[in-house]
Amino acid sequence: MTQLNNYRRFLKRNKLVSDIRKKRLNKFLNLFEKLVFLKSGDPRIDASGLYLDILTSDGLTQYQWLLNKVRELNSQITSKIKFA
Repeated sequence: MTQLNNYRRFLKRNKLVSDIRKKRLNKFLNLFEKLVFLKSGDPRIDASGLYLDILTSDGLTQYQWLLNKVRELNSQITSKIKFA
């Protein structure tokens, strides 16, 4: 998570990056952070809620990749529950 925070700080301080780009990148970073928490098993993160957040996010450039990752993690989580 330190790297994500460092990148956020870099974006905030960098005057060469447009405000629109900063907003889009920060939106991606927030969703990516939730994805990392989901993978680590954080009970506060719901896969279906995260999926819906990604679908409803406007101006997200890598939404398809994020959606695929949520699907992958969700199938891994449900398969662990079945076999546990």
